[in-house]
Amino acid sequence: MGQIETLLSLFLVVFIGFLAGRLKLIDSSAAKIFMRFVFYIAIPIAVFLDFSTSDKELLASYPKFIIVNTAILVGLCLLLFLVLRYFRVNRQSSGSILFTSLDGNVMYFGLPILLSVYSKEHFTLGVVHSIVAVTILEVFGFFLLNVMKHNKKFNILGEIVALFKNPIVIGGIAGLILLLLGVNLEEIHPSINNSFVTLSKTTTGLALFTLGLYLSQNIRVKNLKFVLFASANKLILLPLIVYFIVFYLIKLDPVAAQTSVVQAAMPSAVFTLAVSEMYDLDREQTSSTIMVSSILFLLTSALILALPKM
Repeated sequence: MGQIETLLSLFLVVFIGFLAGRLKLIDSSAAKIFMRFVFYIAIPIAVFLDFSTSDKELLASYPKFIIVNTAILVGLCLLLFLVLRYFRVNRQSSGSILFTSLDGNVMYFGLPILLSVYSKEHFTLGVVHSIVAVTILEVFGFFLLNVMKHNKKFNILGEIVALFKNPIVIGGIAGLILLLLGVNLEEIHPSINNSFVTLSKTTTGLALFTLGLYLSQNIRVKNLKFVLFASANKLILLPLIVYFIVFYLIKLDPVAAQTSVVQAAMPSAVFTLAVSEMYDLDREQTSSTIMVSSILFLLTSALILALPKM
C-alpha cells in the first residue's frame, strides 16, 4: 500500500470517529478519556518498546536532528512573536496564533502516521522530536506569553520537572536504559512483552478515532482571519520551511529529514487548548484553529507527501 493510500485509510478512522460522535453512538465527551488512555498508556508503551529495540547506531543521529528542528521552531516562534507585536494584535489572539501556528498534533496524529506510513526508525525520531524539540518550543512559547502578560512568573524549573513527569518521556528513558544495557524484554518474560505489544497496537487507531470524536463537537468558528492565518502557518508555511532546510540547506539524512517534515506538517495540537486556559488566551479562536487545521490537513498532507524525496 502506497503512502497516499495508507494516509487515506487513517483519515477513514478519523471519519468513523467523527460519525460516532455526530450520531451519538459515543458521547463526544469520551474523547477526553480516550486521549488520557493514549497519552498515559498506549503511546508510552509504544515508545518504550520502540526505544528498547532500536538500533544503537540511530542514537548518533539524534543531536543534529534535535538541534536543527529546535532551532527552526524556536526561531520561527520568535519571528512570529515580533510580527504579531508589530501589527499590535491583542494579547489573547496573538498568544493563540503563536501556539496554534507552531505547536502541532505530533503525539496523537504525527506519531501514528509515522508508524503507519513510514517506518519504525521514523517513529523513533518522531518521539525524540516530540519530547525534545516540541517541548523546548513550548517552554520558549510560555516565556513569550509571560512577556505579554507580566504578572505571571515564568518557572523554568517547574517546566523541567513537569517534562520528566511526562509518561512518554518516562517510557522513552526506560526504553533507552534497556537498550544501553542490552536487555530484551521478551527474554525477561514473553507474556510481559506480548501484553505490551498488544497495548501499543491500540495507539494509531484509538488516537485517530478520538480525534474524529473531538471534531464531531459543535465548535463555533471565531476570528476567521486569525484562524486561517494560523492554519496556513501550521499546514503550509512551517512544513515548507522545514522541508527546504532539512533537504537542501543543512541536509539531514533521509529518515531524519522526512520525519522533520511530517512532524512540522501536523495540524494544531489539542494541547494548545490547555495553554489557552492556563494563560487566559482566546479559547474559542484556539478551538476553531484546531478544528479548521485538522480538517484542512486532509488536503495539505497529500501535497506534503507529494513533495520530492518525501
